[in-house]
Amino acid sequence: MIYEVNSPRPTELARLLLIPRCNQINPEQKSKNMIKMKYLAALLIGVAGLGLQQAQATTLDLQNSMHWSTNDTHLIGTVIPGLVANGGETARAALMTNNLLAMATPSQAGTWGDTNDPLYSRTTLNTTGYPAATATGAQSSGVISDGGATITITLTQTFQYLVLAYDGQNSGVAVFDVSGLAVGDQIVVARYASPSDATHGDLVQDTKYLMTHWDLLNPGGSVPDGGATVMLLGAALGALGVARRYLFS
Repeated sequence: MIYEVNSPRPTELARLLLIPRCNQINPEQKSKNMIKMKYLAALLIGVAGLGLQQAQATTLDLQNSMHWSTNDTHLIGTVIPGLVANGGETARAALMTNNLLAMATPSQAGTWGDTNDPLYSRTTLNTTGYPAATATGAQSSGVISDGGATITITLTQTFQYLVLAYDGQNSGVAVFDVSGLAVGDQIVVARYASPSDATHGDLVQDTKYLMTHWDLLNPGGSVPDGGATVMLLGAALGALGVARRYLFS
């Protein structure tokens, strides 16, 4: 654990809170209270460590998780090829997401490779009670250029759905549930992907078709996990103050 310069360590903090009253009591009681103080300091360290652990960001790797046939984790489904009309980018993303949400699990509908009747492939992911996708408040990537094999998205806000679109009518779209992530978490996705010729409904990472854009839909706006750390530390300090009053009452 790292402490800032001039900031008291947990043991010193406990001593500052408890020692002033310790000097006013007999040596025997003072010795007992000092032992109790050590336990309280250890508790404070443990709670602080728990808070810091919760504050650590999570990385969700989805670069090889676009397989409808194996019900990849977080995958709601795929659309092959992706829609190229039906309004703007985020409107299309919301429409394809809602079409997948309306399907039975698992199932397929449409025609693989047909731009007028694309193949929708729905996984077994349970989305009962999920909200309808909307373009309102969506966050989009903008133009994506050629580059490395993956793209990393860092969440500045929470969202329900992530929609990845690859090369318009030539490739496809993958829709994920990312509602379990928090602000500061990262999502790693494939920069390039193609429809699988062997398993219709799957998108596979390769070097052929570039991602055109990604869209995060249905913002949630949750507080970063760092807030949990502050609350835990506050609770620990409050408990220490209560213990101080109890020990010397």
